[in-house]
Amino acid sequence: MRRRIVLILNFFSAFIVCLFPVSASGTPTTLPVEIVIKGIEGDLEKNVRALLSLSRERGSPDLTAESLRLLYKKAPGEIETALQPFGYFKPVISSSLTERNGTYRATFTIEAGPPVHVSQVRVELSGEGSEDVRLQRLVRNFPIRKGDVLRQHIYETGKKDLLKETTSLGYLDASFAIHEIRVDPDAGTATVNLLLDTGTRYRFGRLTFLQNAYDPKYLSRFAPFAYGDPYSNTALLDLEDALTSTNDFSLIKIQPDREDALGEYIPVEVELVPKPPNAYTLSAGYGTDTGLRGTAGWERRRVNAWGHSLRTHLALSETRNTLSAGYSVPLGKPTQESLDIDAAWTQEHIKTSDSEGLTLGLSRKMIRRRWQERLFCNLIHEGFETGEDDRTSTFLIPGGTWSRISSDDPVDPGKGYRLGLTLSGTSEAIGSSTSFIQALGSAMVIRSPWKDGRIHLRGELGMTGVDDFSKLTPSLRFYAGGDQSVRGYSYEELGPRDDKGDVVGGRYLLVGSLEYMHRIAGNWWGAAFYDAGNAMDSFSKGLKQGAGLGVRWMSPVGPVRLDLAFALDEPGTPIRIHFSLGPAL
Repeated sequence: MRRRIVLILNFFSAFIVCLFPVSASGTPTTLPVEIVIKGIEGDLEKNVRALLSLSRERGSPDLTAESLRLLYKKAPGEIETALQPFGYFKPVISSSLTERNGTYRATFTIEAGPPVHVSQVRVELSGEGSEDVRLQRLVRNFPIRKGDVLRQHIYETGKKDLLKETTSLGYLDASFAIHEIRVDPDAGTATVNLLLDTGTRYRFGRLTFLQNAYDPKYLSRFAPFAYGDPYSNTALLDLEDALTSTNDFSLIKIQPDREDALGEYIPVEVELVPKPPNAYTLSAGYGTDTGLRGTAGWERRRVNAWGHSLRTHLALSETRNTLSAGYSVPLGKPTQESLDIDAAWTQEHIKTSDSEGLTLGLSRKMIRRRWQERLFCNLIHEGFETGEDDRTSTFLIPGGTWSRISSDDPVDPGKGYRLGLTLSGTSEAIGSSTSFIQALGSAMVIRSPWKDGRIHLRGELGMTGVDDFSKLTPSLRFYAGGDQSVRGYSYEELGPRDDKGDVVGGRYLLVGSLEYMHRIAGNWWGAAFYDAGNAMDSFSKGLKQGAGLGVRWMSPVGPVRLDLAFALDEPGTPIRIHFSLGPAL
């Protein structure tokens, strides 16, 4: 009986092995197959391998010698199909299948032959959009032209882009009535025929905001479209971006309702969930220019239903204390224009001066062709002591500031620039302590000449024309030196001096900097830099020079910088450590 059971078990074991052959390691065996393709390379070869059934089935445990031969016989037809998207319709293919020591080798030698050229391209529009200038331009610029080698992926991309742009302009029912390529392999030519029926152009209908915090008329000013304007997906995205930029909403959901369209008019609903009206900030830090510092702030995001906001800010440090408040009124397009009323008390104590003052300001901010413009009028009343000057001055200063920033990353830019210009002035005729006119320009450029290297270029140029320089407050004079100026020198250490050797500031400013950064590992970079500049009463005065090495850590909120700088023009070339945190641009 026992012998009979053993025989039965052995029989079933052999039967299972025949059905499911396994290797010595216990895993299913695969048929070794090598595929060799000759005569073509690059994208042609990649597409051939991708379409070969033999290539896809290689390595499958179900592949047998018999099924391998069947796949091998299918290969020439599959190769022809794989070459056609690239314009090759008459290839010459020779193949062989050999077996050696249990390994099969399938070899395909391919002569792609002459490519098919496009002999005629007909791309036309019908429907309401047939006279649309933008669509006609797309038709004229269709990426396949007469005489081109036929590339089907270029044809498909052109079709996709044309349809996408058409629907984005409001022709939501657009479709191709004709889309075909006719190929004559014997003649080596192809004709392209496309007819795009644009259908009806839809328009924006009623715009509804689902919320209870803001006046709907105020919110409608964020929309880049009005009732009856041509429907556009881009316009909806612009509306979302504008609402997001306010930082006033925790949820923004824009829903066009095509099912409820009245004819060609599509209503749009915008669901908004406002953030809490109050926001608070608190921070602490250290900088070699300021020493220990801390800030606290309160913002009332929503004073009323028309988007007015109130902000207060307290900043304390070893060198400068500031308490400020501001009230902002959105104008026109709320994201592009506002009226601001500001007040600030400032107290500053540095090596070069002591000052305390009040500032009241009225300004209008707006965006003009990617430039941020701020036109202002400030009333400054400041008492100060610098050098031998100990006085109080009052100024009513109108002016303007223009700035522009462009970068590929707001936190860690590898390419970008920042430009800035401020023009201001006043006259004794309007009650100021003295008349002056002043200009300050600045620029910074970041470039990455190779993957792990960056170059930073920075410069400042300032000029002042003034009747009585001694009456200018320290905040209106130019100084140099510090983390963001000429490193190797302390904050505002550089400038003209009086008879006692005290720095009193200058009429002019000239600063330049060149820095190279190289990635060490991950977010850590090493830096080498050279700075030159000075504040002066005449451009004939010499510039002070600083140079050194530094380390950068790209934190989530911007680069943290630690520099070891040498004051090249000082006796003994003293060393100074600079530490700062802030955006690169």
